Amino acid sequence: MGCALVRPLIFDSHTNLENIRAMAHKELDKFIDLLAPLLEKKATPTLQEMSAHFMQTRSVLLGGIMKTLTEEVTSQYREETHADCPHCGKRVQRKRFDPKHVSTLNGEFDLKRGYFYCKSCEKGFHPMDEALDLAREVHQYDMQEKMALFAAAMPYDRACELFTQATGLTPGKHFGHDNINRIGELTALETVIPDKEKIEQRIETAKNGTDSLPVLVVACDGAHAPTRAKGGRGKRGKGNWREVKGFRLYLLGGDDRIIHIAGWHQIQDSEQLAKDLEIVAKRIPQDKVRIALLGDGSDWVWNVMTD
Repeated sequence: MGCALVRPLIFDSHTNLENIRAMAHKELDKFIDLLAPLLEKKATPTLQEMSAHFMQTRSVLLGGIMKTLTEEVTSQYREETHADCPHCGKRVQRKRFDPKHVSTLNGEFDLKRGYFYCKSCEKGFHPMDEALDLAREVHQYDMQEKMALFAAAMPYDRACELFTQATGLTPGKHFGHDNINRIGELTALETVIPDKEKIEQRIETAKNGTDSLPVLVVACDGAHAPTRAKGGRGKRGKGNWREVKGFRLYLLGGDDRIIHIAGWHQIQDSEQLAKDLEIVAKRIPQDKVRIALLGDGSDWVWNVMTD
């Protein structure tokens, strides 16, 4: 989409706060109306029941306030009829308003964003999207970040269950899977493995207060994995099998505890795997560890690890 010009905010903060205050009172009335089931119970609601009710309904209040705040700080973008093209700088006229439904940790709401089109570049853009750093997806970055913490540690269905319990929100079972896939597509080896300083800190932890060099295990292996093209309107077909090769490095700490260093598995050949492992090896202070290579009888495994 390019980088649109983000203009500084120009508004009366007192006026904006009063507008937000007025709208917040309306949203609070809606939220209070939702408390009726608690008050209609014959038995006194427990603190846990009230807390659970708040967890389920708070997005009504917070989502309304978020919408009001967002509209106040972006009022200039809704009013502007012309904007500079982020690609060539040409001044272009607004074509229309495009709606966008957004979901955040504080609730859901709809936005109207001005759409501009540059005939010279043959590209369209929404200046408000750039100003707010909106994600292309409905679920915004705060939702994606929180879900990634759950989905990276457990099966997707369980991750969604715990996400809902922790936030009171129900983004859907596909959210965790799609979110992790997007992160995986952007992830590079250099950003996954820790830097030299962190690795040395983990080596010190593995020494467990002794002077002996800890063991660094380098494990390498490969396996065939079934792959299929992304689904479309037609049949996806049977797919094919491709070789997944990867490695894992870990330290043996006190009480035989495993201290993770790096793990990397991709659909790739042994030549690419050798290059990846070389990147990791350059961050390992090999004079501070005893290296143990772990693998099966495949020649390529030992060639890669030995190099």
